[in-house]
Parts: sequence; structure tokens; C-alpha cells
Amino acid sequence: MPPYRFLKGLTPATIHATAVAAALAVAIYAVVPPFVPVLARLGTDLPLSSRFLITTYPFAIALPLASAAWGLWLGVKPGARLLVPLAYVVAGGIVCFLALALYVPLFELS
Repeated sequence: MPPYRFLKGLTPATIHATAVAAALAVAIYAVVPPFVPVLARLGTDLPLSSRFLITTYPFAIALPLASAAWGLWLGVKPGARLLVPLAYVVAGGIVCFLALALYVPLFELS
């Protein structure tokens, strides 16, 4: 087996899905850290969604890595056509979760 066999999975869909996940990770790193001190002022009244967000946002780098790994693993298999739509669905879900997790505590502060 040649050592470059994994490059067969480097398709435009893999690159597209990885770019979507990378943009999402950059957005998470840009939006969440400024809110951490604001959320910390809520103390024990902090909703579970905000606690989860504060705990997990440092691991957003895993999104593009997982997307690229899944694309390279799938290669040209029939399931590979779901990579890009799934990347958009996951990104949309995370954006909705971000909006919910950051809106509720700020609404309670005002």
C-alpha cells in the first residue's frame, strides 16, 4: 500500500467541510472569550448551557480537525456526499446553541 493512499480522500468536499468547520472555530474563539467575565458575574445562577459553553469552547479546534479526518477517512465512499451538508447542519446547530447560551445570561443581567 503506497504511503499517499490517504490523499485519495482529499476531495473538494473534504476541503469545503473543513473550511466551514474552521470558520466556525474562529467565530467561537472570537465571540465567546469576551463574554466569559460577564457570565462569571452570574455566579451560581449561570444556566447549564452557559456552563457547558465556557467549559468546552477551548476545544473548538477539534471541529476542523474532525471534519478533515472524517473526509480523509471516507475518501470517495458513497457516504462522503453527506460530509458538506452535515458540516453545515453541525455549524448551524452550534451557532444556535451559542446564541442561546450567550443571550439568556445577558438578558438576566439587564
